[in-house]
Amino acid sequence: MKKKIPLNQIIYLPDYFVGNIAQSFQKEDLEILYWDFGKEVNETVKLQIEQLLNHAVKTIKDKEERRNRYLLPLKYLFCYAENSGLQDILKIEADEEEDFTSFLRMQIAELNINSKSFIAFCRKTLFLEAKGINWEAYVWYVAKLNIAHERYSLSSTIESFSFLDIRLEDNRKVLQEYMKYLFTVTNLNLGTIRIKQTYIKEFLKHLEEQEKAITAIDVSLLKEYFDKLSMQRIGPQSYNNKVRAVTIFLQYLQMKDYINHFTIPVLFYKKKSYPKNREIKDLDKKLDLLMFKLPEFPEQLYIMSLILLYTGIDKGKLFLLRNADFYCENEDSWIKVPGTNRSVPIPDILHLMVLRYSEKNRIDVERLLFLNRDKKYTARSFEESITRQCLKSGILDGEYVFKGNGYQKELCKALYRNGTSIQAIREYMGYSTDETVKTISDGLMRKWLRSRTNFSSRKKTVWEECY
Repeated sequence: MKKKIPLNQIIYLPDYFVGNIAQSFQKEDLEILYWDFGKEVNETVKLQIEQLLNHAVKTIKDKEERRNRYLLPLKYLFCYAENSGLQDILKIEADEEEDFTSFLRMQIAELNINSKSFIAFCRKTLFLEAKGINWEAYVWYVAKLNIAHERYSLSSTIESFSFLDIRLEDNRKVLQEYMKYLFTVTNLNLGTIRIKQTYIKEFLKHLEEQEKAITAIDVSLLKEYFDKLSMQRIGPQSYNNKVRAVTIFLQYLQMKDYINHFTIPVLFYKKKSYPKNREIKDLDKKLDLLMFKLPEFPEQLYIMSLILLYTGIDKGKLFLLRNADFYCENEDSWIKVPGTNRSVPIPDILHLMVLRYSEKNRIDVERLLFLNRDKKYTARSFEESITRQCLKSGILDGEYVFKGNGYQKELCKALYRNGTSIQAIREYMGYSTDETVKTISDGLMRKWLRSRTNFSSRKKTVWEECY
């Protein structure tokens, strides 16, 4: 806790804080104890420095670390703000960050402080602790953006979005405005938004190389950029994706009257592309082999694999499953598919396995069921985990059987072979409707699920060997 002291005077930390925190400054050197808030520094920066001071003091328990890694560089950031006229820590430019790095190195080179990590700490703390979302900040942190779980990236863990590499103010401003639109109006996942931002940044950097702001864009400049793209060694689909991203961005700017209206020649520049064959040969046999070896897998990977094999849900949905998504109704077990209105039936034994797993690992109802070293699984980390375990079990020779949607197709084939109607399969997989599988009345889906638990003598032990 702190005392209320106006930010226009020198404060003495043992007097500024109270209780144990104040006592923690015993035997501290004077350089850390006195902070001059009477300096000619921007008021916004003063408030930010105070906020960062409070955060560091209250969260960093190790006194030496608190002093050397946080308070000391923060005090020199205060000095830098006074000398440079810094207006907002959340709007520190890349070149200002470099200047501060040089300044800090001259002052306390012996401590070898990572100034970039320190500035990142300042940005993140101020952004996350703000009352609202500061859309004008030059780095946005995802945890503050109120993004629904189903929109989180399925391919990578994305923590922030930076605009620091866009130097012209007009270009950065319109990109931030467009990104705000993508976050608040659309339902695009973070991975898609990241890709769009990357493509648009490439376009804006091309303009900046010519010292052009986005407000100067016209047909000739756009054609020049598309021609430049066509010379790059990228596939037709990647080329088309970049053209499309830039086109939609410009259409948005035209709609908002940020740029002049002109016809965007996107159709002229699109290239012919052909889908790649990503089918895995003999996938059904390989999935059976995987099923045979699953009892050797770690419990978490074991259960995750069974969910994919028995429900056919998308891997991205698997990573978003919570305890609360598993439930019983009318003596049947169900999974609610995250981000949809669908529920799919599951074998009761699988539900039991999930319950025991969550109980053993003390997983709260609303917490993600499956984490990879305390972080959300991504498509890549899951692939690496499965591939590594398959190699350890001596199967599949490094081939990843959950690539693409092949495993879902195999599930559909199995359902059809067991007499399930096309309509039921469609609804079960969620291909044509958002209605839940509970609307399926023919009973064939439940019959198939029960039959799947009665596989050969070895496969039957998949359920029995764990419990």
